Amino acid sequence: MSVSKVSIIIPTHNRPNLLKRAIQSVIDAKTTLEKEIIVIDNGDSEEVFRIISFFHTNGHNLFYHKIKQKSPSIARNIGIEKSTGDFLVFLDDDDALSPQFFQAIENIEISPSAHTIILVGFCFFYRLTRNFIIRKHKPSRRKPMPWERPIAVGSIFTKNVFSQQHIRFDESLSHLEDLDLSIQCDIKKIKIIPIDRPLYYCYVDMPWRKTSLTRSDFKKLLDDTKYFYRKHYQYYVTQGPRALAFLNYLMGMAYGKLNQYKKARIYFSKAVRLNPEIRYVGSYLLTYLGPRGFHLGRYLYFLLNALK
Repeated sequence: MSVSKVSIIIPTHNRPNLLKRAIQSVIDAKTTLEKEIIVIDNGDSEEVFRIISFFHTNGHNLFYHKIKQKSPSIARNIGIEKSTGDFLVFLDDDDALSPQFFQAIENIEISPSAHTIILVGFCFFYRLTRNFIIRKHKPSRRKPMPWERPIAVGSIFTKNVFSQQHIRFDESLSHLEDLDLSIQCDIKKIKIIPIDRPLYYCYVDMPWRKTSLTRSDFKKLLDDTKYFYRKHYQYYVTQGPRALAFLNYLMGMAYGKLNQYKKARIYFSKAVRLNPEIRYVGSYLLTYLGPRGFHLGRYLYFLLNALK
């Protein structure tokens, strides 16, 4: 691989201990490439700065930028502008890289001038209790569709995807911004090379735990989903019934999380008519059970994903 530097962009918000794990995973990932770690901090935790200082004083190539905006899209876009690498990696502060993350791609012949994304596999860590975590790698059963598979994390981008194709995270979005990026790349016909190996460690917390800025704001989730729906409706229509069913499912879930079950039922029913998958049918039926039933269904879905 004829590339000399890779930039790892990590947005963070008041999660210093998780950030420390994320940064350490980048350091521990062995590679012959020069690594540049860029942390974009939109929180107010003083501990984050102390962690940055610790790594910096130990000789690691780490850059820290403090911003006021709470949007993860703005943080990532600033990271893109600040980066100097030929390749870019987006790492969430609550996730981690496998020690083999870079080694597995160093033999792929990709020119730095290419417009290419290397999409690696996920290893999921489901946290059921404080100390009980299930590790699960789920191989892809079919080619990932850009309308359902976010590519922001778990991917390695050539810098030209952003610098020449003028692709950016939509700063109007605090949710679904990664899926929006996938659709932008699909529209621009960016080449994707999948590697179905568990190289990106994704930590999935219980759905009733509010561990992130965006997770707990269901009103903003609904606003973002409405915006996303309007922005990409025609795109999903062109992708066929299965894609359009998924878009309606997203709308139904956004309404459901705000306990607006009549509206949620409208979108779930559209999804079922287009593609009667079990998750769409189940979500539709759960809207008749009220808040306890609907949210119990979410928790059961989380457990099934962790245990199957």
